[in-house]
Amino acid sequence: MLVVGSETSLDLSLLAAVVPLVARGRARANVRHHGNPRSLAVRRLWLQDESFYLAAVGGCSEGARLRELATSVGALRRILA
Repeated sequence: MLVVGSETSLDLSLLAAVVPLVARGRARANVRHHGNPRSLAVRRLWLQDESFYLAAVGGCSEGARLRELATSVGALRRILA
């Protein structure tokens, strides 16, 4: 399942396919938009015996991506509670 918190018109299904590989350390993602590199932060979270992969792309800094991931983790926990 792919859940996106973005207003982009881009197809993010390919990104969703590689996120688990990046989180496991089996691949390194080089994300580009209009030829410009975008950073990717990925976290793996175990909740209720299930593995969830959360990713944040772009942003102005690593700190901004990590804050977005922390917000996503909180939202996921509330949804599954």
